[in-house]
Amino acid sequence: MKMVLAVVANNVAEAITDALLAAGFRTTRLASTGGFRREGNTTIMVGVEDEDVEPVLAILRSGVHTAASRKAAAAAAAAAPPGTAIQPSGRGAVFVLPLEGHLHL
Repeated sequence: MKMVLAVVANNVAEAITDALLAAGFRTTRLASTGGFRREGNTTIMVGVEDEDVEPVLAILRSGVHTAASRKAAAAAAAAAPPGTAIQPSGRGAVFVLPLEGHLHL
């Protein structure tokens, strides 16, 4: 078993959790703060069997590239002075940890 912890931007968290639930993965969401600007994030926790790690990671990868994240990136680029480097929106961090077990209470 594995625990997948994903820290994602708030603007993509809803779409990611919806996609995970649609694929049959139960999730827990936590509000979190971090990064350079101390912006709000969402930490998504998913306990899965070893063979389900790759499908969960695929959903996470596709979720950070949603229309909402592209729209936020376009707005940031439009507001920035010419020549300013813009960090892509919707980026996140994923941790896959060993898990001895989990219970649904």
